[in-house]
This record gives sequence, structure tokens and C-alpha cells, in this order.
Amino acid sequence: MSRAVPRYHRINAPLPTPTPNKWEVIVRGLIEGQMTINTFYYDDQGAALSTTSESNLAGGFITANWVAYRACLSSDWTATDIQVKCLTDITRATYINTTITGNAGTGPAGHEPTYVAAVLLRLTKYKGQCGRGRIGLPAVPTSWVTASTITTATAYTTLAALLTANFVAGGTTYVNALWSRGPRPSRAVGAAPLTQVLVSTKLGTVRRRKLGRGR
Repeated sequence: MSRAVPRYHRINAPLPTPTPNKWEVIVRGLIEGQMTINTFYYDDQGAALSTTSESNLAGGFITANWVAYRACLSSDWTATDIQVKCLTDITRATYINTTITGNAGTGPAGHEPTYVAAVLLRLTKYKGQCGRGRIGLPAVPTSWVTASTITTATAYTTLAALLTANFVAGGTTYVNALWSRGPRPSRAVGAAPLTQVLVSTKLGTVRRRKLGRGR
């Protein structure tokens, strides 16, 4: 409900009802002792689940995106782990991949303050509320920034291009997607493939979802 116009109630068009299987990939790291979290979503278009589905997806994500992801982050950042969750079957355990633990960013050393992020905007063919598709990449190298503008964006545009492409892991094709999410335990209530990922040249700020939990 808008405070300025109390009678106006904004309703965002919901994303399509999801079909199995939908996945959440969480990349966690540390900078200045603070945890960073980036979340990515995938659709495997109904492939049969197996005991290795989560580990296959983690390995596929690393093969497809890890070099480009690290290139976006200052070498002051180090990886903690990658978590994979099946959002359409909440009985499955979260898989944690630690093969990347300790990997540093490969961008220049020296970073902007920890509340500053480089913003990627994930787009689908469905309208949605502001922020639903944002990715705030941490550890922005200072040498890539002039005032509040990113003037060296090559690494970000490379990652953005990869995030609109599919990849195959363990014989399964994974499609980069965007989720709208409901209350627990149902969690995922809609999903749509990405049509484009844009790089904002203006620096963004990260926002705490819960006090004391990541950025």
C-alpha cells in the first residue's frame, strides 16, 4: 500500500507456477571478516532427481561460472563454500561444496567499502517488483571505480553473459532462472527463465535481510 496514495495497491504479476525441478545455488565468501552471499537459481526442466543431483549442479556451476565470478571480485575476498538446495523438494538435504574454499577473487586488490556492491539485473519476460532480480556482487575493486560509477566493467559483462546461458552437468541441462518465493515451507511459488542480465554502471548498496546475517 502506497503511503502517498493510500488507495493504490500495487500487485505484481506472479511468475508461472514452477514444475520440478528448481534449484538454489548460494555462493558464500568472506571479506574483512564479513560474510558475503550471492544466490543463483536454476531450472533443470524436470530431469529425474538422483542422489548426486546437488553435487552435479555444484560442479557444473563451478565449471561454467567460477572463473568469471572470481574475476568480478577483488583479491581481498575469499570463498567459503557453495551450497545447493532443491527448492521443489524440501525433504532433500542441502549439499555443501568446499572444493573452492579459500579461492580468492582475481580482480585487483583494494576494494570499495563492504556495503558497496556491483549490481547485475536479472530480467525475464515477466514484470516484477523492484529488486527481485538483483545480484549485488561484493568486493568491488577500487581501481575499477570513479566516484560512484563503474568505469571498468569487462569482468561483470562476461559474467552477465554466462548467466543467460545454459550449462550441462551430469547429463542434465540447467537453465538460469529467477524465482518468486512464498512463505515456508512452500518457498518457491513461481519461476521464469532469464532473458537478459544487465550490468548497472552505478554502484549499489547491499542490504541486510536479517540483522547479523550476511550481506
